[in-house]
Amino acid sequence: MPRPLPRKVARASATALAAGLLILCAPFPGHAAQSAQTLEFTVSEGGNPLQVKPYKDDYATAYLHARNTGSQQLTDFTVTVDATAVKGQMSLTPPSACVEKQQLVYVCDGEKLNDRKPLQPGDTMHGLTLQFRTLATAQPGFSGDVRVSAEAGDTTLGGTKFKAEVPDMGPLLDRNSPSSTWMKTGETVRPQFGFTNFSTRSLNGVYIAMHVTQGLSFGEEFNNCEYGRDGDGGTMARCYVETPVTAGGSYDVNDFSAKVGSTARRESWSVDVYGTKDGYYYTHPELTHVHRGTGRALKIETRADGPKPFDRGYGGGFVDTNNPFDLEALGATVHGEARQVVEAKLGVRNNGPASIEQWDRGEGPGDGPSSEAHVTIPPGTTAVKVPNECRSDDDWQKGKPGARHYTCFQDVDDWYFDAGQLTPFVFGLRIDKPADLGPGSIKVTMQIADSNSKDNTAAIKVTADGTNGHGSGSSSGGTAGPGGTAASGGTSGSGGTSGAATTGSGTAASGGTEQGSMANTGTGALPWYAATAAAVALITGGTLFVVSRRRKN
Repeated sequence: MPRPLPRKVARASATALAAGLLILCAPFPGHAAQSAQTLEFTVSEGGNPLQVKPYKDDYATAYLHARNTGSQQLTDFTVTVDATAVKGQMSLTPPSACVEKQQLVYVCDGEKLNDRKPLQPGDTMHGLTLQFRTLATAQPGFSGDVRVSAEAGDTTLGGTKFKAEVPDMGPLLDRNSPSSTWMKTGETVRPQFGFTNFSTRSLNGVYIAMHVTQGLSFGEEFNNCEYGRDGDGGTMARCYVETPVTAGGSYDVNDFSAKVGSTARRESWSVDVYGTKDGYYYTHPELTHVHRGTGRALKIETRADGPKPFDRGYGGGFVDTNNPFDLEALGATVHGEARQVVEAKLGVRNNGPASIEQWDRGEGPGDGPSSEAHVTIPPGTTAVKVPNECRSDDDWQKGKPGARHYTCFQDVDDWYFDAGQLTPFVFGLRIDKPADLGPGSIKVTMQIADSNSKDNTAAIKVTADGTNGHGSGSSSGGTAGPGGTAASGGTSGSGGTSGAATTGSGTAASGGTEQGSMANTGTGALPWYAATAAAVALITGGTLFVVSRRRKN
C-alpha cells in the first residue's frame, strides 16, 4: 500500500495543478475568450451596403437580427455598435436600450433588446434597429463600415459588419415654388424649381421632364423640348438642356409656365431632373401625339448661393380654382307589360363647367371614388340585368341580379369625369307585379358637394298596362335614352313569362317629376341626346368632346 504524501508536498502539488489549469484555460494574449455561447448576426433589411440618401428629414434603417446558436441561454450580455467610420457623414439613432459611450459608439443591453428576456438557444433577437441620417457635410459616393459585436464580460459571442454609403445621385431637386396656389381660369401659373448636381462627376447637360394635368396647358413650348399626351389625359414636356453642369453645382429653372383652362378645378404639375437619358425615359410613360416645340430654348441658370436642403416633396405643386361643377342624376320612365323586361337607362352627367378627377391617386384607378350613384330598384320589378359598374349593397358583388339597392361607380380606367361627360348605367327590369309598381330612384353622392344639389336625385318610373301601380301618377311612356326607341307600351320581344322582351321606353330627363327628376326644376323633359347637346353648348360655347363609356355587361 503506497505511503501518503507528506502534507507540505500535497499542498504544493495542489497549487501546481491549479496553476496549470489556469494556464490552460487562460485566453490567448490579445484575444477575448471564446465561448460555446455564440450569436450569429444577420442584416435582414436595409441592404448591404445601406444607402443613406441626402434628403431632409429622411433616414435609412438597418434591421439586425442575432440568433443564439449555442446550447445555453444568454442572460448578462451586451451588443456594441461602432459607427465611427461614418463620422462627419452621418448621424446614428440606435434603440433606447443603447447608451453612447463615445461619439458613434453605442453599448446596448442585450436582454432589453430581446424584450427584457434571456435569449434562449435557437431563438433570435430582433430588437436592434439602426437609423442613419446624412449630415449637411455628407459627400456623394462616401462609404464606411459599421461594426457590430456581442460580449458577455470579456468573452466575445459574435459579430458582423455592414457598409453604410451616401450614393452618388446626380441632379437632385432642392428648390420648389409654393406647392399650392389659388388661381382663376385663364390665369397663368409659373412653376419655379432648382437642383444641385449631387455627384462627383460633371455633366454636359441635363434632362428635364415636366407634367401638367389636363386642366392646364403649357404657356410656351421650347425648341429643345418634345411634347405629348400621356395616359392620364395630361401633357408632358421632355427637354434636354445642353449646358455644362458641374459636380456639386446648383441651378434654377424659371422659364416654365402653364395656363389655367376653362375646365380646371384642382390641377397639378410635377417635374423631374435627370443626369442620363436612361433614367429620363425609364421613369416616364410613352407619349402620344408627340411634337417638338418651335419657340426659344429652355435654359437653366447658375445659382450663386449654392445648394439648399434636398426634399423628396420638391418637384410639384397644385393649382386650385373656384371653378364649379354639377353632377346630375339621370332617371328614367319606362313602360311595358307584366313579365316583360324593360331597359331603364339611368346615368350621371357632369354639367361642368369644371372637370373633376374620378378617383383618388393614392393607389391608382379604382381607389377612392369622387362620386357614387346609389340606385333603388322600383317596387314591383326585379333587376335581371345589372351593369358591371354596379355592386349590390347586400354582398357587394358586381352585376348581381335580384338586389334592391346598388352602388354604381365611374369607369376605373378613366381618370377624369369631364365637363359634358355622361356615364350610363343600363338596368334590365322585369315587371313582376304591375299592381305594386312604385318609383325607384338614382342618387348621386360626392366627396365634395357640387354647385347644384337639386338635381342629384332622379326618379325611376315603371308603368304597365296603363297603370303606374300604387303611389305613382300618370305617365305618357316617356322618351328613350341613347340607343333606345320611344314606345307606346307595346313589346318587340316575345314577352310572356320568359321576360325576353327588352325594348320598352327609357328616359334620362334633365328636370320635371314626370320624366324622372325628383326635384322639379320647371325645365321640362329632354331626351339624353338633346339634354347633353344643350349642356355641351352652354359649357363651352362651341364644341366640347363628350365622353360616354359603357362597360360590357
